[in-house]
Amino acid sequence: MAAGRADTKEAGTNVVVSAPLTRDAARRFVVAAFDVLLADNAIPTSSGHRRLQAHIDFDARRLEQLPQYSALTHAIGTEFSAAFEPGEDDNRAHQLTISLWIHSFLEHCIYLCSMHATYGGDGGTPYDPHGSPVAEAIDELVSVLAGASYNFVVTRVVSHLTTENSAKIQIGDITIEPDNRMLDARIRRLIPDAEHAWKRRPPRVFRPPNSLLVATATVTSSESHSDRELRTKLDRFVLAICLLTGATVQSTYEVAGASTPITRWPARLSMLIDDKRPSVVRRVVRLTGTEGAAIDALTDLLANTEVKRPGAVKNSLSVAIRKFSQLDTTTDPFDQLVVACPR
Repeated sequence: MAAGRADTKEAGTNVVVSAPLTRDAARRFVVAAFDVLLADNAIPTSSGHRRLQAHIDFDARRLEQLPQYSALTHAIGTEFSAAFEPGEDDNRAHQLTISLWIHSFLEHCIYLCSMHATYGGDGGTPYDPHGSPVAEAIDELVSVLAGASYNFVVTRVVSHLTTENSAKIQIGDITIEPDNRMLDARIRRLIPDAEHAWKRRPPRVFRPPNSLLVATATVTSSESHSDRELRTKLDRFVLAICLLTGATVQSTYEVAGASTPITRWPARLSMLIDDKRPSVVRRVVRLTGTEGAAIDALTDLLANTEVKRPGAVKNSLSVAIRKFSQLDTTTDPFDQLVVACPR
């Protein structure tokens, strides 16, 4: 092993990393950071808000002035230089990337300690920098920095869609989970950073029955994450269902982010409708899980009908499809009836 580099080896799907410099520096940083957070009354957290957010719930810039923060930054840059993307040679880019990882790491430490203080039951000291919750967070940090693979997830809540017997089903690469009044918790389990995306207030759209669509792609910490491909896959899936069944399925909002709790890519919330009032037209579809072949064939047919015309921003087909697939995002009830009824 080269001096100053992390000793990394594969163990199944996990990455086992020694990284002595980073592990020691991370522990020392948590000790110093917890002292500051305790003095500022940022911790212990409340049971209703365990996942604090840097720059909002505590002064992250103050923590960045700690010598232990500088030591952790140096250790990460020394042992995990391969975690940086090409083009991040500029020192400022390195510092920004590392700060995102460190802030996410500290947030996860606080969350694990808060959960342990409530449910640990071992009588240990709450928020102990030398305890098992912090050790677990350090393991997660070095694993992600070493390039362990995880899922990039796009979750989308749609209206007027459910399944037979309200069961969770899989169609192709997309998982459909009917609303059981726990969709927020389900999204948080898939994307731990989701709570930061919706700023403690999950969106509320009343267009029942609702379901959660989930699309995933496997990535590593050194890769750029784009949700464009997964979003396109969900767009085509929803459109195919509408065309196939005549249902008024509508995308309401989505959350995209990493399945790992420590990430430099914060989760993102996108609202997909402007009008949150109930629509005039409602036709519900109940999927059984056997529609995969028909949906794939219809999606391929739509893709083959697209005509590229140089100089044209849109063509009549794309305008018609967009109007059809977003029929109840308009506030005009007449438009909803005109677009939906011919189906």
